[in-house]
Amino acid sequence: MNLLVFTHSFIICILHTYALALGFSKSNPYYIVQQGKVANLCVMKDKDRLDLLKEVAGTTVYEERRTESLRIMTETTSKQENIEEVLKYIEGRLDELEQEKQELTGTTILTYLLNLSITYLLTY
Repeated sequence: MNLLVFTHSFIICILHTYALALGFSKSNPYYIVQQGKVANLCVMKDKDRLDLLKEVAGTTVYEERRTESLRIMTETTSKQENIEEVLKYIEGRLDELEQEKQELTGTTILTYLLNLSITYLLTY
C-alpha cells in the first residue's frame, strides 16, 4: 500500500474542488445536490475524476482556446505568406516600370533634341 502523506491544505483544496463540481459554492447558500451526484463522485473512475478536475480548474477551456489560437496563428501565417508573394510581384513590377520610365525619359530627351536640331537646320 502507498504511504502517502497529504497536507491539510491539499485535502481542503481537493474537497473544495469536488464541492464546486457537485454544485456547492459560496454564492449559493442552498446546498441542493441532485440525487446520485455524490454517489457518482464516489464511484467515478480516476480518469473521470481527472476530467472533472480539469473542467473545474478551467484547463479544458484553456486547451480549447489554445487550439483555436493555434488555428488562427496558422491562418495568419498563410495570409502573411500570400501578402509577401504579392509584395514580391508588386516590387518586380515597380522595377520594370522604373526601367520603362527611364527608357521613355531618355527617348523623350532624344526626341526633343532631334526636333530642335531639325528646326535649327530648317531655320538656317
